[in-house]
Amino acid sequence: MGGCPGCAPARRAELLAGWGDPAAALAALGPGPVDVAGCTDQPERALAAGLLPWLRTGAVVEAARAHVRAYRRHRREWAAFPLLAAHLRFCALGGHLHRGLEVLTEQLPRLDRPADDLSAMEFAAAGALLCGLAAESGLGGRRVHRPGHGSRPAAEVDVATLGAQLQALATALAGSFDARNGTGHQSGRIASWLAERPLAAPVPLPLESEFDDEATADPAEPGPDEPAPLDADLLTTALAARGEPYTVEPDGTLAGRWGEATIQFRRLGRQGEVLHARVVAERRLPADRRAEAYAFCNAWNHDRLLPAAYVHEPGDGTLVLAAGVTTDLACGVAPAQLAVLIAAAIRTGTAYADAVAALP
Repeated sequence: MGGCPGCAPARRAELLAGWGDPAAALAALGPGPVDVAGCTDQPERALAAGLLPWLRTGAVVEAARAHVRAYRRHRREWAAFPLLAAHLRFCALGGHLHRGLEVLTEQLPRLDRPADDLSAMEFAAAGALLCGLAAESGLGGRRVHRPGHGSRPAAEVDVATLGAQLQALATALAGSFDARNGTGHQSGRIASWLAERPLAAPVPLPLESEFDDEATADPAEPGPDEPAPLDADLLTTALAARGEPYTVEPDGTLAGRWGEATIQFRRLGRQGEVLHARVVAERRLPADRRAEAYAFCNAWNHDRLLPAAYVHEPGDGTLVLAAGVTTDLACGVAPAQLAVLIAAAIRTGTAYADAVAALP
């Protein structure tokens, strides 16, 4: 977004709205959000930025139309997670509680793999606000499916309980921000969100079909700058784009030969969110040069950042000098970023294998 002329008004509007000046926020957006050539985030980002300012200034119909139009893109777009809090707060403060609970149920799995702690905090706080107002309206017993994640099992959670869980998460994240920064800013900000009351009676929401003629980005195909969950297709596409030969092993590992190195790319982790590149040097050393092999790896790890070198003993009288690079991509990775990671693994991996080949 930085430097993008299409996103600058939306960013100013978000700041002004956060400072409590909805009229100035709408003025920053201009008379109406329009598409800006070359900006793939618009007009939906600007529409999300205007949701609460329109609601606070009484333009409830405009807010309702903006929510429906923007959410039909944001609901599936990985990079739009930071904007979902605005949609949840609109539903909570605009009286669309049933709609809000549907949005929360649909988007709740994304909270387990957020883009960053700030967006997770805001999503959790907005969800807690929504659940609290829903419970006050008699919807506290409604069940919401929350998928399992890590040690947390999947469960059907009532709205009141879910609200308490989300409030605890938001409060904890705000506290961690404030502990690092030495202020109480984020805690106070989240407390003010949770204390908000409805701003207007609900108005009918337009049908999504009203916006069918308007161009929208296809969220199924992330652009080069949009992060997406690491999966086999994304990894294969990134490696194939290099135009170099590789093979696919039975377990899905991608392996290729670059100079003196064999490099394997595989996904690790509970959800395959960790990218691991393993480098194996072509040259092996005899087992009686073990001390020399360890000294070489220790020196490499002292002087070089990547890859992390180590010695493997297969038990056949030889020493395999290998190395690895592990990258946690739980928050997703853009195709362009993945291409850089692969290129870096190959470049540093071949340098490592060349150094092994050059040993006396």
